[in-house]
Amino acid sequence: MGEKAHDRWIVPLSRSLHDEQHRMNERTFWARYGIDPLIVSLALYGAYRDGDEDMARRIVLTGGRE
Repeated sequence: MGEKAHDRWIVPLSRSLHDEQHRMNERTFWARYGIDPLIVSLALYGAYRDGDEDMARRIVLTGGRE
């Protein structure tokens, strides 16, 4: 706790979802929304490294379920 994760492990959330995530078990949170945060974060990091903003936008909008 208290340490910033490397950017490759970041999944952007709205403020309300961020707060919800911290109010419950993290695995339960991700399961509730059907998102695998490891896959999403790595896909986003890859899109970022490739400079592919359109791909990053699609990943965020679909939760990686495209």
